[in-house]
Amino acid sequence: MEGGAVRILRGWRAAAGGAALVLVRPAPALAHAFERRYDLPMPLDMFLLGAGLAVALSFAVMGLFVRSGGGRAAFPRYNLLGLGPVRLLAHPWALLAVRALAAGVFLLAIATGFLGEQNPLRNLIVTLAWIVWWVGLAYACALFGNAWALLNPWDTLFAGAEGLWRRATGKSLSLGIPLPGWVGVWPAAALFLWFAWGELAWRDNHIPASLAFAASV
Repeated sequence: MEGGAVRILRGWRAAAGGAALVLVRPAPALAHAFERRYDLPMPLDMFLLGAGLAVALSFAVMGLFVRSGGGRAAFPRYNLLGLGPVRLLAHPWALLAVRALAAGVFLLAIATGFLGEQNPLRNLIVTLAWIVWWVGLAYACALFGNAWALLNPWDTLFAGAEGLWRRATGKSLSLGIPLPGWVGVWPAAALFLWFAWGELAWRDNHIPASLAFAASV
């Protein structure tokens, strides 16, 4: 088994090396998806100063608050479930309602992306994907905890489909085949790189139908 895993790992490395050789060939490149002239709403020097300070401040915050503590959090924590209203919100039925609402909003965004007006300023999916989800949810998770574990619509839809399938056939939709240990977190890393490419350089990342197709895939 170990020898087979090593051979597979070497094959992946060889493929990655070949892809790297292809990528180093010079070709025209788009930076941050700007295809036409864009006039900044402020003086350029102020824009550059603000951008530089934002980057420097982010590293300063990481240096001050990110410490290696052997897996234990060094900052104070507060158990929100100790509050009565929060315990009420954590009731299984309340959590189910929140998950169903998140899945419903996701399906609505997919529908508006395919069927709605293709003006990005007038379509729900563009705002929902790039502002509410990509930016807003990241801040919410940083402040209040991993809300994505609750709001993930793909997880909710799969769980619902699996429940219906299990009730009808008595079987699970999952194949029950574990990933090899050498895979690790590389699938998540690859998906994140794919998403970052879509956010930064994909020409159609502002077209509602294209966003709906990508989210469906």
